[in-house]
Amino acid sequence: VNGELAFENTELYYPDLGYQLDAINGVMSFTNDSVFADSIGAYMNGSPISIAAVTEEGDSGQQIAFQLDGVMDVDYLLLSYKNIVESWLSGSSNFSIKLAAPEVPKDYLVHVDIKSQLDGVVIKLSDKVSKAAAEKLPFAMQIDVLDHGDLRIESSLIADKPNKGANLVGETNKVVDLFAVRNGEKLWTVDIISQYMTGNAEFTEGLGKDTEAKLDLDEIDLHAMFVSTKSKGGEPLLPTDF
Repeated sequence: VNGELAFENTELYYPDLGYQLDAINGVMSFTNDSVFADSIGAYMNGSPISIAAVTEEGDSGQQIAFQLDGVMDVDYLLLSYKNIVESWLSGSSNFSIKLAAPEVPKDYLVHVDIKSQLDGVVIKLSDKVSKAAAEKLPFAMQIDVLDHGDLRIESSLIADKPNKGANLVGETNKVVDLFAVRNGEKLWTVDIISQYMTGNAEFTEGLGKDTEAKLDLDEIDLHAMFVSTKSKGGEPLLPTDF
């Protein structure tokens, strides 16, 4: 069987990650055991992106891979991760996203590989943990979508060389190395190695008053992570806040 599938202003929503594609236009060719496309256009959160598709051999056998490239808003890409405070990240950058779905799921249902130089993205957690929009900071994230709503994430920020402007970079070019798992009950288990925090944590999704957290940290520099000379002092914590 040989054929073509034409997309005309089609919409596609992926609930596991919360991403939606709008105005999909283009043609995908297919055979009994393969698909191919290299010129599909679409919009993600109002910005144009290009989409390609191919059948390839992956870690779990034959898989269909979709490649998405374009300028994307970092707030939108992190929409599903409610533990990240909105003011910490802003802006947009060129992102390369590959989604791979194996024909016979073994290790995962879908594997997502995200890469960017993060130029155009502002990181503003504190004076020490910050990055201006013009600076580059190579970012990589791999997400495995598992059964029952589980997620497995590996992520890293690696600087090519020390950069005076990028305050995230300390004496070494290793910025962050993170491994996280979320189960179907929205419980996160995280292991992190970074300049200002090393150890592991377990917490429920969200940052509400009912959030539960267990911390087993080898090291944490609270001053470096949260103090900003440009921020006004906050209100003191009261027992009734907990």
